[in-house]
Amino acid sequence: WQGKCEKPCKCKFGWAVTNIPHLPYMERIDWSQFPLVNEAEFARQPEAILRRDVLNKFHPSQRHDLREKMRKMLPGWVYGVGNPVTSDSVGGVAEYAWHSILHAIDEMHNSSANFTTA
Repeated sequence: WQGKCEKPCKCKFGWAVTNIPHLPYMERIDWSQFPLVNEAEFARQPEAILRRDVLNKFHPSQRHDLREKMRKMLPGWVYGVGNPVTSDSVGGVAEYAWHSILHAIDEMHNSSANFTTA
């Protein structure tokens, strides 16, 4: 996450390289409502990028809405609670990830059901 670009990374950030979002939980979050942030720039100067790409571009009510959406998703970002070796208290990442996988399978099944061969 330190902004390093190691293979297969290209020396740009994900959105500019692929034009395809590669963010988690796309079936739960409409990422198009969030600002695009250059990850390498953000790693170098987070406060300036946050100010430029979020604080100066979004009305306070829009920022509040974005925070609310992320707050509702909070369990999906937590891997576990407590000591990583001895704790048996898990966060919501596993459940959210399985939901995403099942959603992707359903999407693939639905799209292949519409495919017919001659």
